[in-house]
Amino acid sequence: MKLKKALFFRFRIEYYMISRLWHKVLIVISVFLVFTFLYKLLEKPSIYHSTIGKITNNYLRVKTDKGSEIVESDTAFTQFQGNHEANWDAVYYRGIRDSMYSGTTKITQYRYAFYPFFPMIWKLSHANSHGIILLNYLFFGLFLLLLSSVFMKGTTSEIFFFVIALLLPTSISYRIPYTESLFALTFSLAIIGLLKQKYWLYFIAMLFFTMTRPAALMFCAAFSIINLLQFFRHKKILLFIKECLLTALPVIVGVFIVTLIQFYYSHSWTSYIEACGLWTKRPDLYKAVSDWSVEGFSMNAFAIFFFAVPVIVYAIIKCIKTLSSKTTPNSVSLFGGNEVYIKEYMFNISILFITIFSFFTLWASGYDINGFSRYTMATPFFYIILFQLPQKLETMPWAYKASAFIIGIAGILLFLMSTEYAGDILRFQYLGLYLLIPLGFMIIFQQYFSNRVKIILLILFLIPCSIWHAYLFNMYLGDTWIFT
Repeated sequence: MKLKKALFFRFRIEYYMISRLWHKVLIVISVFLVFTFLYKLLEKPSIYHSTIGKITNNYLRVKTDKGSEIVESDTAFTQFQGNHEANWDAVYYRGIRDSMYSGTTKITQYRYAFYPFFPMIWKLSHANSHGIILLNYLFFGLFLLLLSSVFMKGTTSEIFFFVIALLLPTSISYRIPYTESLFALTFSLAIIGLLKQKYWLYFIAMLFFTMTRPAALMFCAAFSIINLLQFFRHKKILLFIKECLLTALPVIVGVFIVTLIQFYYSHSWTSYIEACGLWTKRPDLYKAVSDWSVEGFSMNAFAIFFFAVPVIVYAIIKCIKTLSSKTTPNSVSLFGGNEVYIKEYMFNISILFITIFSFFTLWASGYDINGFSRYTMATPFFYIILFQLPQKLETMPWAYKASAFIIGIAGILLFLMSTEYAGDILRFQYLGLYLLIPLGFMIIFQQYFSNRVKIILLILFLIPCSIWHAYLFNMYLGDTWIFT
């Protein structure tokens, strides 16, 4: 009798998990179809002029005697054709896809600042213009499926947070031919390798993760700091050395492989560093705040005050508590398969990565904040934090949450009011910010909402978020002011 009950209970759990999996798959497909449908509608002049054309202008890149210029224009969305898929950074990814790093032109020199794994996958997939957009979105959907199943498995808010992750205005980066989707997917596979105690899976996934974007080097620094903080507490030198070697080895190998590939074409071991120097930096903190687009600026403001600042404060407090703690922790290895330890480790490593990147951005670019939301909120580390927030916030008093939310709003308002670049904030270009704020409210206070209220809220946000994604996607296709 007990065996029958156990089997029945196990069957119900497996059925529940499979049911949720299919719900997520359907949601991923549905959100993409809504986005595509709205974009195709807004390609039609009659529909564009009778809808968002009434409240905002579009952008166009026009040819002039001096080259080209971006102007505002009352025109419908750019039609998605084959020659429009590679703009901005995607130009370099497509160049690497077609001819790796060969060539001697100025554009070829810029390619060395970009790592080759995404272009290699693009080439192996034989995806055309539409195909690479779809492939990137599928990578993103698979990443969210894996990560939400790891960090929110069985929780009542799993589907709610899964949908929000898809609808966030900053998720537009996963719909263009950039590296965000592959970067996130490979890291989620590395986490699964840790949980399954399959070091070979962790190694391969982290190797590809490293070969996708140079940001993996910064992540390696975060690894080292976390392991060092752990060492200060457990004082076991062999465990410290082992953890450092096992975590960093695939990153070191990945960087070496990329360097070797670039050396083959450039005959220089420093081609990546030389390419990075081609971009002008402006770390002058006496100059005004600026961005590449108002649309990106609105989302960057949210990323700074609602995400980066709280993360930095948390990181400082956590480090102080860790260093001042007199208790000796249990000697647990990241590769021991301890699920609780791995999840907490990933949360802390994500916090540290965002902190390191925020200070690095201030040092390298000053008040040029272009791309800040992409490099913080369009990363696997943001979603690791997001999917663990319900558990972290559950025991926090309501008054603390409300105070933090009000402080975030106040910070954004003061920032916008004191920044000349902000201009008129009551315009369509700030829709990304005005969507992120209520979504942030829903994330923080979700435990007080009933399931019916959550469903209604998600339905209400589906269309405006999809319109914003379509609007930004149109800016990308039109090769106008970039938001990343």
